[in-house]
Amino acid sequence: MTPREQADEIAGLIGTRLGVGGNGLDAKVKKAGRLLPRRIRRDAELLSDAARISEHPRLSRMANPTDTTRAYRDCKRFLIRIDGSERIVRFALGLVTANAFNFLAVSAVLIGVLVWRGYL
Repeated sequence: MTPREQADEIAGLIGTRLGVGGNGLDAKVKKAGRLLPRRIRRDAELLSDAARISEHPRLSRMANPTDTTRAYRDCKRFLIRIDGSERIVRFALGLVTANAFNFLAVSAVLIGVLVWRGYL
């Protein structure tokens, strides 16, 4: 598998698993931002650089195939484990818990003020 094919596959996985748009691996990694851990972002950038270098006949010898293969393997392993529906459920659960805490805090302050003023 060439570095270009590896980069295209990782870009496709980032698009489907994380829902990030963009053309090419560079754009998708940049848009994904903190959705990807630093190590995976670094590996994806290495893959992108290797894909760009491999298109040039003389520079293609600079790409280290073992590093490229390792980066591809690590990126793919991470992205395969991501479940899109689980991400949505976790986001919704975080939103609900944050709002529930805010509601409880405001209610406690309101009850405290009502007791302090003598209405309760």
